[in-house]
Amino acid sequence: IFASDEIFYNFFKKNEKHFKNSFNILMSDHGHRMNSFSLSEMGRYEQKNPYFIITIPEELRFNEQLIKNLKENSKKHISHFDIYATLLDLLTNAPKDGFKMLDKQKKFPIKNDTIKGLSLLRPLPIYNRSCYEMFIPPQYCLCKPKFELLPSFMAKERAQIEKNFIKALNNKLVEGNLTDKCAEMKLDRSEEFKIMFARDKNSKIVYQVDAVTIPGKARYQVMMNKNFEILNNEIIRFSVYKHQAEPCENFSFYRIYCYCKILLHEK
Repeated sequence: IFASDEIFYNFFKKNEKHFKNSFNILMSDHGHRMNSFSLSEMGRYEQKNPYFIITIPEELRFNEQLIKNLKENSKKHISHFDIYATLLDLLTNAPKDGFKMLDKQKKFPIKNDTIKGLSLLRPLPIYNRSCYEMFIPPQYCLCKPKFELLPSFMAKERAQIEKNFIKALNNKLVEGNLTDKCAEMKLDRSEEFKIMFARDKNSKIVYQVDAVTIPGKARYQVMMNKNFEILNNEIIRFSVYKHQAEPCENFSFYRIYCYCKILLHEK
C-alpha cells in the first residue's frame, strides 16, 4: 500500500471531520500477489483474502448489540456478497429501525434482486459457512481442498491442460485487441509447469495450474474443471507487468497478459 500512502493520507485528512458521524469502509479487490511470497501456500491464501476494515459513527459505539455482532463476525468466513448486504442494510433496514433489533438477519425491501450475502451488522450463523453456501466460486474459496500433484501417468491430461492454458492466455490478447502490440506467449520449458488436482464435496475434480511463460517469465495461476476449461475464464498473474506491458499499452485491462513486441527488438 506504500505506493498510495500519500493519496490515502490526503483523503483521510481532508475528510477527517466526517468520520465521527459516518460508517467508513476501507477494502481491497485482492490480497498481496506480486512477488515470491505470493507463490507460497500462505501467499496463495492471502491473495484471496483482501483487506477489509469498517469503522462506525461515534454515537453507535455504545450500541452493545452492534459491537457484539461486528466483533463476532470479524472472526467468521465472509465474502463480498456479505459486504454488499451490509451496505444495503445501512441504506434500508438498519437506520429505519434506529440501529436496534439487530439480533437477527432481516429481509431486505428489494424487488427483482437476489441478495446472496448476509449483513455483517447482524449475527452470522454460528458455524462457518462453506463456499458453496456463500456462492463463492472455487478459485476464490478460502476453504482449502486437499490438492495433490498430478501423477506422471496422467500424461494425456497434462498435455490437454498445457494446450488449453496457453491457448486461453493468448486468447486474452485477442479479446483485448492487443495482438499487434503484444508478443505471443509460450510456455517456459525451463520452469516447472505445476498441476495439482483435488475433488470437491461432490467428487468433482478441479485442477490448479501454475505456469511460467516467455517472453518475460510471467507467472500465472488458473483453476480448471474436469473438462480442462478455465473457471470463470480467469487467469491470475503473480508477477509484475508494468515494465513489460506499459511501454506499448497503458490502459487496457488485458495489458496484464502483455509483453510488448517492441521490447523484443531491444534485446
